[in-house]
Amino acid sequence: MTGRLIFRKLLLAVPTILIVSVVVFLLVHFVPGDPAVLIVGDANNSELLARVRVELGLGRPLIEQYADWLGRIVRLDFGRSLLTQEEVLPLVLSRFSVTAWLVTIATSLSTLIAVPLGMIAAWRHRSRFDTGIVLLSVLALSVPSFWMAIMLILLFGVELGWLPTMGYLPPSAGLRSLAFILLPVVALTFVQAGTVLRMARSATLDVMRMDYVTFARSKGLSDRRILFRHVLPNAFSPVLTIVGLIFGNLLAGAAIIETVFTVPGLGRLLVESITSRDYPVIQGAVLFISLVYIAVNLLVDLLYPVFDPKLRTKP
Repeated sequence: MTGRLIFRKLLLAVPTILIVSVVVFLLVHFVPGDPAVLIVGDANNSELLARVRVELGLGRPLIEQYADWLGRIVRLDFGRSLLTQEEVLPLVLSRFSVTAWLVTIATSLSTLIAVPLGMIAAWRHRSRFDTGIVLLSVLALSVPSFWMAIMLILLFGVELGWLPTMGYLPPSAGLRSLAFILLPVVALTFVQAGTVLRMARSATLDVMRMDYVTFARSKGLSDRRILFRHVLPNAFSPVLTIVGLIFGNLLAGAAIIETVFTVPGLGRLLVESITSRDYPVIQGAVLFISLVYIAVNLLVDLLYPVFDPKLRTKP
């Protein structure tokens, strides 16, 4: 991939980021509730409420408030929590490290398990194995993540007592930390693996209908060589798109799993901030998740030529 194409993709990401920032800013300002009342704690103290509103700039036009907020964001000043007075950016980053750890493991496992199974199912099209994989993918897509989490807690935590069902230990704690993240990771992996399974099977079936695969078979090449040399590189590009989307979706949607297992991740922080109407934290968390989502999709676009040789020759 040429440097010009990379620069073009980076440039196209700028208006997306600006649109996201506008949506995040307006979304929080249109949520019912008054931040000044939350800070003061007394809705009847009109004098103090008026002074706090002036200090927060709530009386100014929205465009001025947005310009001021965006200027601080560019300087990496996400403000302070209304409840704890902690700086928002360090708080978001510390919680994000927990979510990223869970999501990275879940995405890696779902990819490593689902892609080979989906490709083998397509290779054995209309066999019993293929039928079983299709049923498994439908089951995974149909099961809500919170239901899977509850079932795992009941089985492995309550009935068998093998694993802890609440809490979290950082990776620095060693093997003990794996016991705390195993159930959340399994819940995330199972739910997302269905999408990867279906896409890997569909993409492999499409590639297998191509003329070059038929030609490779006519030359007497082994099935293993055809599968890994011709089918896999061409079928993995659409799968890569789904994997990137899943990673971004898990970062944004892991709040349910984190809440069920009381994992102190970014999703749980966002839920707690919405409940307490801590507007700076809500803005910071949503904006950060959006930026990570954009960055992941941009990275997927940049990785396409690595897996698809046809794209390497395009300008």
